[in-house]
Amino acid sequence: GRLCHFKQFELLASVAGDYLNHITTTSSGLLAGDLAFRRTLSTEDPILWAVGDRKIVVGTASREIAIGAINSAQAIGGDNIEAVPQSFYGSDRVFPLQIGTTGIFVQRGGRKLRQAQYDFGQDRYIAENMTVWCRHITRGGVLQLAYQKEPEELLFGVRGDGQMLVHPHAPEQQIKGFSRIIHGDGAVLSATTIASADGKRDEVWALVRRADGVKSVQRMAAWRDDG
Repeated sequence: GRLCHFKQFELLASVAGDYLNHITTTSSGLLAGDLAFRRTLSTEDPILWAVGDRKIVVGTASREIAIGAINSAQAIGGDNIEAVPQSFYGSDRVFPLQIGTTGIFVQRGGRKLRQAQYDFGQDRYIAENMTVWCRHITRGGVLQLAYQKEPEELLFGVRGDGQMLVHPHAPEQQIKGFSRIIHGDGAVLSATTIASADGKRDEVWALVRRADGVKSVQRMAAWRDDG
């Protein structure tokens, strides 16, 4: 129940249950487990992104780290916190996605997408390479990720060359293939998904720079249903 901020190598956490309160001591100058705290992480690279899962998972240019309580029977606090490296792939400065029970992030270099999921056998997050079967699909580097839940489960990625990659993210189907979207009149600069007005589908919106240099915001047409 804390609001957490990351500044370079530091974690700053608010008072438990009071997101805007960052008092670190009581009125009498004493420390308490539910007060705000500040900790420096043991890593040589600044934090690039952070997401909440079973623990707080953060990515740097050299590794991925899980931050949680030393004593799991007690709440995380200034005197009950540890940061444990999970993998050493390294991340790019692209905010990750959380889809179902997995997290997807871009590896340093922008050419690999990794899918991180907690493994009870190894007691750590395992990050598999999603693009090992189609290494060409990330040519130009991945700059941004987006996910459409409805009506289809699709992972989108904006490439540095203005194209978009698309992956049907259905783990139970074990789909390995990707496809591309090539805008016929320009380059996609940014894309995101926004719930429709009725809440029954996710709309894909994109910022596009057309061939004449004009930028426009465009919405992807609705998916066609059979019949």
